[in-house]
Amino acid sequence: MFYQMSISRPEQTLTDEFSHELFAEAKAQYADLPYHNFEHAKDVLDESMVLADYCEANQVEVNRRVLVAAALFHDAGYYEDSSDNYETKEEYSAFLAMNICQKLGMTEDETEAVGLAIMGTEPAQDCPTIESKIIRRADLANFAGPWRKFIKRSLDFTREEIQLKGIHIAWSDICDRTNYVAGLYFNDTNLCLGDFDKRDKHGTLVFIAKSWRNINRMNVQNRGFLSRARAVGQRSLQKLFE
Repeated sequence: MFYQMSISRPEQTLTDEFSHELFAEAKAQYADLPYHNFEHAKDVLDESMVLADYCEANQVEVNRRVLVAAALFHDAGYYEDSSDNYETKEEYSAFLAMNICQKLGMTEDETEAVGLAIMGTEPAQDCPTIESKIIRRADLANFAGPWRKFIKRSLDFTREEIQLKGIHIAWSDICDRTNYVAGLYFNDTNLCLGDFDKRDKHGTLVFIAKSWRNINRMNVQNRGFLSRARAVGQRSLQKLFE
């Protein structure tokens, strides 16, 4: 069954035929991984449409065709070892996306914008367009979400690292990595959608503040992790954080 996108203005996005082709092409680029899978891509698509609504309600124009393509392809080919020819996973995903978007008839400007938006999900990259900011923020949405979902996705990512790299990862390592990655990703310049974007009383973007609340809670939980792990024995890590 064709996935129903949460797109409020379909006439500005894609024709049904093009949508179907785009979905089919994108889905073929994903493997059954715990985290970087096609379900995640669809989640990013849905969140990007919510953010597009938010922008347009505040008179900021957004190219939804670019958003749809970038969201669906932003982790394309993640399971492949592309390190011989591409410096980052994001660069390879952008390459795959741009080739397919061009093949499906997107304009040159739109195709380049798709690649730019996907590259914006790489922590060292800037996000110079509204589409790249939206995709970056949609990709990080789990950080600012409900606590249990944040933890579940952290564990999914950990299982994927173990699966792909075959190495043991301690929970303390997960916390350290999360803090490091957050320090790279969560900056105002690349996540703020405009002057209308909500901030807390300290002037911090609400999205960033919510994300750090979850991360700080993870850090607190980590302090007593070893003793609690012994108490629960072989039960799943996730139960420690419920």
